[in-house]
Amino acid sequence: MIIGIDEVGRGPIAGPVAVCAFLLKDKKILRYFKLPLDSKQLSAEKREEIFEIINKFRLENRCEHSVSFVSPAVLDKIGITKSIKLAIARSLARMEVKSNECQIYLDGLLEAPFKFTNQKTVIGGDRTIKVIGLASIVAKVARDRRMEIAGCKFSSYSFEKNKGYGTREHFKLLEKFGVCDLHRRSFLKSNTNKISTKYEILVRQAHHPEEFEGEIRKNCKFKKEEEKKDTPSSDKHQAPNNKFEKEELRIRKALLPLNPLRSKRASAEQGRGGGEISNI
Repeated sequence: MIIGIDEVGRGPIAGPVAVCAFLLKDKKILRYFKLPLDSKQLSAEKREEIFEIINKFRLENRCEHSVSFVSPAVLDKIGITKSIKLAIARSLARMEVKSNECQIYLDGLLEAPFKFTNQKTVIGGDRTIKVIGLASIVAKVARDRRMEIAGCKFSSYSFEKNKGYGTREHFKLLEKFGVCDLHRRSFLKSNTNKISTKYEILVRQAHHPEEFEGEIRKNCKFKKEEEKKDTPSSDKHQAPNNKFEKEELRIRKALLPLNPLRSKRASAEQGRGGGEISNI
């Protein structure tokens, strides 16, 4: 017997993580599916279409699949890695297969319990191995449907649209309504019931550094009352002399590690005694 395993929902800031174990009983059904079967590269309509074909073969007892979810509450306690391992173990346990009678293929860096000796991890397996790709699609469809249901219960967060991922709209809703039971607090890195804009700034700085210059001034605690006048070259390295400049300097220093090359250059300039903060 051949089993493919993949996970979905590692990165969202809300909702469960899902793992699917796909058991192939009849190899002939694979000819009905074409690579790549990576759920992230397929449209929602295409995933639903493939899912219906899979269910048809499942009713004919030519394949079987088991999807396990780990809730945000558990995920916050044990972490994402252990949560995925827990979900893998649950999915395989429901299969009721003997550990020495199956060959398991896992995507990425996933691992099955040690008792399953015949297991192989394949980087990018959902694009190259069909049983892994089918597991990816089943997990994605199952999780998306669960998030659509959650969108009805928690109507303020548009879970039916963002599926729990940290979109710009999702962060705006977090600022307005705070967190709910479905949010992963460990991912938000916030100890309060309200989400500040700091986490969003960190994410955007990592991916869109060109937007950050304006965000510094927008989110500083102290607003500048008037535009800063051009400073003479002789005063270029003077210490900040007002609250706004001190706050801006503090934020820049805190976010320098996000850009290692510029952080290294800034450190070198400070080592030469310049004391100037390079643009991020």
